[in-house]
Amino acid sequence: MSRGKFWKLAKRLWLVLRSLSEREKLIAIYCMTEQTNRIGFYPLSSAKAADDLGLSRRAFEISLHRVCDALGWQFDPAARVLFLTDWWRYNDPGNRDALTAFLQDLLDVPPTPLLRQFLIQTTDLSDDLRQVFHEAVEALRLPPFPPGCGAPCPPGPTQGEDQGGGDNRLDLTKQHVDETAPALSSFVWKEGFGRFWEAYPKKIGNGSVEGWFKQYRPNDELAQRMIGKLTEMKQSKSWQEADGKYIPAPITWLEEKRWNDEVEVRGLPPKKRIIYT
Repeated sequence: MSRGKFWKLAKRLWLVLRSLSEREKLIAIYCMTEQTNRIGFYPLSSAKAADDLGLSRRAFEISLHRVCDALGWQFDPAARVLFLTDWWRYNDPGNRDALTAFLQDLLDVPPTPLLRQFLIQTTDLSDDLRQVFHEAVEALRLPPFPPGCGAPCPPGPTQGEDQGGGDNRLDLTKQHVDETAPALSSFVWKEGFGRFWEAYPKKIGNGSVEGWFKQYRPNDELAQRMIGKLTEMKQSKSWQEADGKYIPAPITWLEEKRWNDEVEVRGLPPKKRIIYT
């Protein structure tokens, strides 16, 4: 695969696209086949896209938000970066040389907190290509995450350490997790991910959801609260309307901490709101 060619669209994708309006389908296909996109993570100009599609910028951005919510994609409006979270599942790079070449595109991506998610979103690559991915990204010598980008910069040298020759770049082969969170075993967070995925009614963005659980590793108490809240939300009016059209993508639900939402169940008054943090 190379620049200038359209990407192949997986057949199952059309089942997801059926829930979108005609305009939203157009935008989804445009984003997937955008000519600068080789890794599912790239800068997207709303102005250019709107002009290409014959839309106003406002109309494009509103529809893009709906597409991202439906397909589990993520868009950073400040950096203008789009992340197609399941890209590697449907676009196998094929070999190590192609993957290494594709990852050069990261040099053109502005600083964004979405980079953290992209770097751990490798579950759909084979073991060999996953190793190539980490080696290729490390070789790019990308700078640390800047302050405010939602990911920690590596700690600087402390007093007594060599401050001249040390390498203070971001170690891209390691995932960045919340150090205040309990250090749960792989078994525990994978079990929590499995329970959540089974309970969530909209099955899209599996890789991004798994990446979220791997990164944040919610403990069993929080996982149970999530499942309990999902049980309530499944009975809500908004989730039952239009065959679940208004159910957010699971990664959106997690990133926005929707387990804190107040839920109004059909036929019942809203419960007293309890906030879990």
